[in-house]
Amino acid sequence: LNTETKAGGSQRTWLGKTLRSLRPQVRWLLTEYHRPAWPAVKKPGAAQEFWVPVFEEFNVDLVVESDGHVIKRTVPIRNKKQAATGVVYVGEGGLGVSQRKPDSGRWYLRPPGMTGRGHHVMRVRFSPKQMDYEVILLDRSIADRATFRPRDK
Repeated sequence: LNTETKAGGSQRTWLGKTLRSLRPQVRWLLTEYHRPAWPAVKKPGAAQEFWVPVFEEFNVDLVVESDGHVIKRTVPIRNKKQAATGVVYVGEGGLGVSQRKPDSGRWYLRPPGMTGRGHHVMRVRFSPKQMDYEVILLDRSIADRATFRPRDK
C-alpha cells in the first residue's frame, strides 16, 4: 500500500476488493506500508482512518508498518480498542537507520504489546497451523516473538 498518496478513494476501493477476493482463499493475510496507523513515535497516518476499518472487516492477520525507526508490536486492535479478535500492527523499521525513542505509554503498545529500540530485522514464518513472528537484533538475540493462529474466514 502507498501512504505517500491518497489513502482513500481508489486505493481504499482496491484494498477492499483485493482483501474480499483473497480472504476466502488464503490462510494468511498481511499488509505493508510506510506511515503507521498505530505509531510508536509519530502521529497516526491516514491509514488509521481509511484502511484500518478494511483490515478489520477482512480480519487481516498482521500489518507491517514503517517510518518510526523503532521496534513495536501492538495489542490486537478492533474498533480503536484492545480486542482478542483485533488486528496486530508491527514495525516500524530499524536496520541501518538512526533509532528513535518509542512512546511505550500509548495504550496499544502496553503489554501484551511491546516497544523497543535496536537495529533489527523481522522474520515471519508460515505454516498451515500458525504464523511465527520474530524481531532479531544484530547480535542475533530475539527482541520480540509472537505466534498467530489462523482466523475464522
